[in-house]
Amino acid sequence: MTTDTAEEVRFRTHVHHHNHHVLVAVSGRDGRGIGAARLIRHEQAHDSADVELSVDDTWQGTDVGAQLLRRLLEQAQRAGVRQVVVALPLIGAVG
Repeated sequence: MTTDTAEEVRFRTHVHHHNHHVLVAVSGRDGRGIGAARLIRHEQAHDSADVELSVDDTWQGTDVGAQLLRRLLEQAQRAGVRQVVVALPLIGAVG
């Protein structure tokens, strides 16, 4: 999240309607945002949704992302989502 502009962070954390769920993690030390997970339900298939997860560089490897994802998936399941699509960036060269 450290490279995101304020506008990008606002878009990722703004709940647009009932088909868009967002969870934000904040530091207990200084109250700053350290991660966010969001789910956007597909318009044509309401039991399916896209998931996006972002954790500040300094907090990676601390279980913040796993906790956000777990809680978001619990919310999604309660809302009737049965399938999620997660896009992950490829790291390094492939092939």
